[in-house]
Amino acid sequence: MKVLVCFSAVLLTMAAGRPAFAGVITFESLAHPDSGNTALSSPYIDSSFEFLMLASAPFNTFWVPGTTGPEYSGSTGLASGYYYGSIEIERVDSTPFTLTSIDVGEFNPGDNLASVTITGTLSAGGTVTQTLSVNPTQTFETNTLTGFSSVTSVTLFGNAAPSGEVWFQIDNVAFSDAASAPEPASYLLLLGGVAILALMRRHAPTPGVPIIRSTAG
Repeated sequence: MKVLVCFSAVLLTMAAGRPAFAGVITFESLAHPDSGNTALSSPYIDSSFEFLMLASAPFNTFWVPGTTGPEYSGSTGLASGYYYGSIEIERVDSTPFTLTSIDVGEFNPGDNLASVTITGTLSAGGTVTQTLSVNPTQTFETNTLTGFSSVTSVTLFGNAAPSGEVWFQIDNVAFSDAASAPEPASYLLLLGGVAILALMRRHAPTPGVPIIRSTAG
């Protein structure tokens, strides 16, 4: 009986998949108390996520505003390094994830940032797109995302008014794990294990009933 219990525990552990995780990336570890903007190489890795600046060299770097400078928006953000560039976010191990919300804001004061477009690539195929609102003042705007479940990557770019692209910055990237539920292969493993357990239990001797063995030569 103890063997059956242990075997069941192993099967349930294997079928459960990877443990769920969730968090918020704040970029506060990049804060610097001055009025300048610090260049940050791409890719930047934080909390198992990779942030890439999609632009041609030498503009494929990020900017981090100083806490006393005009670009600072109340908390430390990660800014695009070029007004024609996009920021891409993906897991370091390329596994799907869910993005629940993100803060966006203007980088250069007076750049007329009208909105930020975010597009997610779904693991099942296709894309999801949402237009994020921005605050007209130099502060971040929190945007709740809809439909960004089980994406393999997301890309953001800033929209200028009345047209064109423009610098922007992001903060408080809230994420969760899209793989917390068992995968189909795990379900098959669990069902197969249950069948084996049933056979083992069926052929196990009944407690209290003696086993009679033939002694005939």
